[in-house]
Amino acid sequence: MLSNNSSQSGGSPVTEEEEEEDVRQHQHQQRSGTRRSKSYTIEGLGRLLHRAAQSGEARKIAKIVKKAGAQLDLDRVDVDGFTALHLACVGGHEDAVHELVSAGAGIEAATPEGFTALMFAAWKGALYIASYLVAHGANLKAMDVDGNDAAYIAQMNGHAHVVEYLRQAASPSAKVLDKSFGELSVEEMKEQERKKSASSSSPAKRDLLDSPISGASTGRGNNDSDLSVDADADADGGDAASDDIADSDGATPLLIAAMHGQLETVECLLERGANIRASIPGGATSLHLAAGGGFLALVQRLHMQGIEVDARTADGMTALHEAAFHGHVAVVRYLLAQQADVNAAMDCGTTPLHKAAENGHVQVAELLIAHGAHVEAVTKDYLSVTRGAMRRGSLRRSNSVTFVAPRRDAASDDRDDDEPDSEKSPGSNQVALALAAKNGHLDMVEYLLREGTAPAARSEGDAAKHPLLLAAKNGHVEVVRLLLARAGATLPDAASRVLCAASENGHLQIAEHALAQGAAVDAALGRRQATPLILAARNGHLSVVLHLLWSGAQLEAANANGYTALHYAAQHGHLNVANSLLLNGANVDAVCTGKRASPLHLAAQSGHDDVVRCLLSFDATVDAARTGTITALHIAAERGHAAVVRELVAHGANIEAVSQNALRPLYIAAYHGHYEVVELLVAAGADLEATSSPSSATPLRAAVTRGFASVAELLLAKGADPNAQDASGSTCLHSAASNGSSEMIRLLLSAGANPDVANHAGHNVLDFAASDPIQLQLRLALLKAHWLSQNK
Repeated sequence: MLSNNSSQSGGSPVTEEEEEEDVRQHQHQQRSGTRRSKSYTIEGLGRLLHRAAQSGEARKIAKIVKKAGAQLDLDRVDVDGFTALHLACVGGHEDAVHELVSAGAGIEAATPEGFTALMFAAWKGALYIASYLVAHGANLKAMDVDGNDAAYIAQMNGHAHVVEYLRQAASPSAKVLDKSFGELSVEEMKEQERKKSASSSSPAKRDLLDSPISGASTGRGNNDSDLSVDADADADGGDAASDDIADSDGATPLLIAAMHGQLETVECLLERGANIRASIPGGATSLHLAAGGGFLALVQRLHMQGIEVDARTADGMTALHEAAFHGHVAVVRYLLAQQADVNAAMDCGTTPLHKAAENGHVQVAELLIAHGAHVEAVTKDYLSVTRGAMRRGSLRRSNSVTFVAPRRDAASDDRDDDEPDSEKSPGSNQVALALAAKNGHLDMVEYLLREGTAPAARSEGDAAKHPLLLAAKNGHVEVVRLLLARAGATLPDAASRVLCAASENGHLQIAEHALAQGAAVDAALGRRQATPLILAARNGHLSVVLHLLWSGAQLEAANANGYTALHYAAQHGHLNVANSLLLNGANVDAVCTGKRASPLHLAAQSGHDDVVRCLLSFDATVDAARTGTITALHIAAERGHAAVVRELVAHGANIEAVSQNALRPLYIAAYHGHYEVVELLVAAGADLEATSSPSSATPLRAAVTRGFASVAELLLAKGADPNAQDASGSTCLHSAASNGSSEMIRLLLSAGANPDVANHAGHNVLDFAASDPIQLQLRLALLKAHWLSQNK
């Protein structure tokens, strides 16, 4: 942006959008006497982009991309080689992926280990994201440093529906679908994904690998003679070593048979000398596969053959983890009887009890605790573990409870849109009770409480991960009722914190219950001191907003930055919420601290013309000025929000209002090349020759300097003077020559620009010519001008 002493030659003429992090940085700089450079700002926006992608905040991504423009490197990598698109795919955030790809993020950008966005989507099992990336040109044949493609990665992580899609997409002889996955809506894709997941959930249908011995892995009634384990073996018995030959996906016949629960096939292969300790590239052995499928007899047979009961995958998963996750009680009981480590922790800290609690398998949890499982064991940070796996080159089977998309923790911390999120994911530092509460498993929560689990946060900073708040955040009413009654004492201001979490996430029943239990309707507990009404309004939860108002919430309560509920409703375009707040008496011209913005400024900044119309209908001051005498019209003109400009002008906005740099809305719109806004302002009577200070440049000069030929042509057609001189005596033709724009020079000359004008320093347009062709074009124009003057 232009500072107070900026000229027309560069930078934005209006202060940037509200950004709390920048305010804090600026305040710090004022105290320390330093100023932040432009490169630091862009670097900071790059970090914000990564955090927004990690937490799936598509709206924030759009704001950052718009704010930074072409200067932002969308493919910027962090210390582990992750781009923003990688992080969005890891989290399964469809809208964020769409926003990044639309903005031009590199689909084929890869980590040092060769992992692309498509591979991360395949690892996550995100069918819609995978299909969207393929539809936009993702390379299906791209491989990581170990030679694994996306289909293989999906296969190793049990995502059969993604495997099927990727293989269809890669087939040269078949269309992917009659209706391309890339053209389906998010809702249609999710419905297809649910159907496919349901059809492949049975262990008998877990066709995760294409078997080279399909006859052996499709039924128990097959004959040993049907086994085709060695195509080149001698007729008298064959070569036992061929039983360990892996297919193209790295699976041996024994592993495939174990996956399908084929006991007879497994026994036959073992008799022929198959390697019982063979594993797929992710480290899963036949015991893992059999345990995950619930095949008790097969698990017993494999263990009797000497396979280690605590064999681990690359990420530390044991067979007991697999069985506990899927709720196979009999298999869990057998493994425990064979001295399996009941507290075995994966790299991410997940124990078998975490697995059972996550999916609500109470019987499994009872067995585990009876055998000494630690109910207070905690998980580790998901993102750091994922990155550690990347560094080891291991993007394999990662079926861990902590590998969940990072989301913003509710209640205790009101973050403004541009504030960096914590590097810690909410999946870290959690006990089994927290996982059960988060997923709404009431029976499991009751059981773990009976077993003496202390439902407290691990630390004061982890208050948002308290089981009670996790349940409230995710809308599990009965779990909240139970924990608030039996565990509320372990969390200070429990009812009020629950109210904040419920309000932020739109859970009306929980909000009602919290108020009935004594929650303070205007509780402001987080660092930002945001009340429940502010949290609900910011996220557009109308029913919660109305209930809070009915319960006596203060309309003008503000957070630490002076933002009220109406400020946030206006900023985020929640029309019904804004209208309800205004009907209940909210101050339409409330001014926040810092940049002194009103709701009208924020609505204009975000381009919400319907909210602008609503605010004006409640007599918002149309020309109210925020910091630097900037009005809503200045802001809308800079952002190019034509509909907002139309509303403001229709309601009497001063089209000649002057900002701190003596910039008018028309100059600002021309500077940014917003053709429709320029057209609207000119039609409304804006002064074409009004100049900016200190350079005294006209709107035409702004368009020419910035290279917006269509805007310049419009202004010239409306009567703008092509020979107007700025404070230095230079004309538009000087700027066009300096920029080397042949098209702009032709446009100006055809409109009557004089090529023979010198500025106050005596320099004519030839002195400004950026290249020989431009100089030649100008010489010819001068000759023509001289010839015409002589003929007169």
